[in-house]
Amino acid sequence: MDADGFIVMDMGYGVPENAAPPPAAGAEVKVQAPAATAAATVTVTATATAQDVAAAPALVPEPAEAPPATGAALVATYKRPIQTIELKKEVVALHFLGGAVDASDAAPRMLMTATSDGCVRLFEAGARRAAGMVRGPKCGIVDAASAGTEAYLVPADAAEGIARVDLSNGRELGGLSCRGDGDDDETAARELSCVAAGERGSSIVVAAGEGGDVFVWDTRVGPRGSSRRSVGGAARSNAGCAPVMTLHVAGAARVSSLALGGYGDVAGAAPASVAVVASNGAKVFDLRNGGSGSSRPTRLQSREPGTRWCGVAKTSGGEFATLSTTGDVTAWRQSGAGYAPVRTMRNVAGVTENTNSHSSNASFAPAFATSAGSLAVAANGDVVSAFDVTDGSTASEWNISDGMASAGGGNGFVRNGWGHGVNDDGEIVSLRAAAFGFGAESQSFGASSFALGFTDGVVRVYGPGDSR
Repeated sequence: MDADGFIVMDMGYGVPENAAPPPAAGAEVKVQAPAATAAATVTVTATATAQDVAAAPALVPEPAEAPPATGAALVATYKRPIQTIELKKEVVALHFLGGAVDASDAAPRMLMTATSDGCVRLFEAGARRAAGMVRGPKCGIVDAASAGTEAYLVPADAAEGIARVDLSNGRELGGLSCRGDGDDDETAARELSCVAAGERGSSIVVAAGEGGDVFVWDTRVGPRGSSRRSVGGAARSNAGCAPVMTLHVAGAARVSSLALGGYGDVAGAAPASVAVVASNGAKVFDLRNGGSGSSRPTRLQSREPGTRWCGVAKTSGGEFATLSTTGDVTAWRQSGAGYAPVRTMRNVAGVTENTNSHSSNASFAPAFATSAGSLAVAANGDVVSAFDVTDGSTASEWNISDGMASAGGGNGFVRNGWGHGVNDDGEIVSLRAAAFGFGAESQSFGASSFALGFTDGVVRVYGPGDSR
């Protein structure tokens, strides 16, 4: 131990250099540490600790990462379409295919487009050229629906039945006839204008148009491969699958829109009801009556007398939503033996009737689509509006003319309430078809993605991602 009280060690041998000789056996040994040593040690330690604390930066908690936007908040971020497709012909129907109803299936999704010339095309996300094409009826089509890998095309010629095609190989699987087995050949063929198919795994298809009849088919009944043209002349619409039931809207001159609903929580379950918008009102038929079709439909009775409906769509939670000619959207929920309005959103759309001469079908219903959640899109003046059906709040608007997010007005106009835009060629353009995707919102063609089809043949897809 040196004069300052420190022990000096020789690390090579482990013995202090100035160590005293070892005491004799039995001798008394006294060890005394200088009093200042402990105090000095404590003082130095305390001073160093204070300096370290003063020099250390303040502990600021990192802000929590904000959750990704979903639903209406995500749609509000769309400023331009992420995909634009030019088909040159009027778009009559749009549907998203592939994957599954839930978000767990990561299978690739595709967009199906149907144009008035009878062509059905499939597009991958971000693509401008079709991955495949199927040619439908030569007379053209006015509407189309899909279920799984099958598509159902409504021909413009009333003498032909609905074409049923396999989208995986382009093969025609036969047709759906509007005539029953007891109808003779002299029965006038019905002109159809709208069709709807069940969700993935369901075999139910419904269609309607001229008159008050609503035809319901079960595609498992008709043989696959039966040809729509297997017989000639006026009898050719008898070929294919006959309807399993025919519902009737009394006093209606035409049915312009329909939607299937009531699936429940079972994947692939058959729809339990079909809602239709006819010339004399909106009604809901129960499809669970053994196929008799004799039960009286439930009328969707508005609280405001004189309300006219022009479109209907299925929403989440077992509800239907109807679009009125004054631009109001009403959500309906089953209550007892009927349906009751649960809420009405005012002036979220601007439609009355189609006066657009650019369209090949002057009787089509206004495009009105809903997502698996609470979103919906419809034309509103010279813009397309996306809104929440739960409260009517508008998420965003895009000009019909150029597809860009609206800043309060475009270069279109409203004719008799029907939304129009003007394209670069000076043609009047209307929204003709719309569809929402499904699955995870962050995926391509997910639940917050939607496609808009216009009468000039342009298709615009909006969703998360870069514009293409």
